[in-house]
Amino acid sequence: MASQESEPPRPSDDKVNEIREAGQTGERITLEGLDLRRLSTELRKLRSPGFIECDLRGLILEGNWRSPLPWSETTLTRCHLDGVVFKHASLSSAHLEFRSKVHGPETVSFRSCHLGRARIDFQSQRPNIRFAFCDLHNADLRSNGPGPHLHIVMSRGLSGPDGSNVHSLQDQEKAHFHRGIDWVTWEWLGKIGRTRLLSVSWLAVIGLVIYAGALRWYNGQVEALQTRPAEDDAAWWVDLLRPLPAPTHFGWLLLSILSIALGATMFGWRCPDTVIHSTRHTWSVLQGKQDLAYQGASYDRWWSRWLCALCYLGGTYAIGYLIYRIAKSILFFLGIG
Repeated sequence: MASQESEPPRPSDDKVNEIREAGQTGERITLEGLDLRRLSTELRKLRSPGFIECDLRGLILEGNWRSPLPWSETTLTRCHLDGVVFKHASLSSAHLEFRSKVHGPETVSFRSCHLGRARIDFQSQRPNIRFAFCDLHNADLRSNGPGPHLHIVMSRGLSGPDGSNVHSLQDQEKAHFHRGIDWVTWEWLGKIGRTRLLSVSWLAVIGLVIYAGALRWYNGQVEALQTRPAEDDAAWWVDLLRPLPAPTHFGWLLLSILSIALGATMFGWRCPDTVIHSTRHTWSVLQGKQDLAYQGASYDRWWSRWLCALCYLGGTYAIGYLIYRIAKSILFFLGIG
């Protein structure tokens, strides 16, 4: 029978005092082969610590938005991390290695963390990693075995021109992005944004503004002519002129079309080139590039995605009104309406 890996021991009192002293002085410390599950308070005070084959299971390691957990350049090597939650942590340039041999797949959560330039190695069997509201710019994700289950919710930065920061993930067809509440993606918005909506919507806005200005000028001229006393019989044609009423719902139509134009502009400005120039099928099947890189680009820049979606949503009024007028015209010509 294969022998199982032994559990690491708890730190001695002297080691605990050393950890506390490092937290007070800000001195960097490396801990090896220890069970640290009861020292969450002491660990949160450390600056860029190193961990080798330590047991951190179930710990909540958090700072706050004013003072994030100062773990930049931290190293986690062959540690047990199942159930660990990093919250408001600065993990830039950190090296995190998921390599649990005993406890099987790990579940680790990162919430509101900065992971810029961090290197994350997934060596354990199919870990479940959740990134929520995280900054992953230039983070390097690697795996030599089965790829991780990635749960990406409203995080930014996991993309590049060629998905350069996810290029080392193996078995990518099983590494998924899970939308959760973040269901708006650039891929979904591209179904609308890749049309000629940008030029058409702005032309419509300009046309409506010109029409409104011309209508106001015309009605003003008619009113001026009709109030001026007639000087000769040649002004008979003035009585034939009538002011033109403004179209119903004109203001709402203008705002709705302007909303579409702003959404199209936001799509062209903020959508990653990976998505704006190709569909997912073209990217992964025809061009043979990594699907995970396309997903990363599709979930990037979350606030821009949602703002673009809201602008498109505001344009539904103009589309609905246009359909209504077309249907009414058809019924009129058919003698039904």
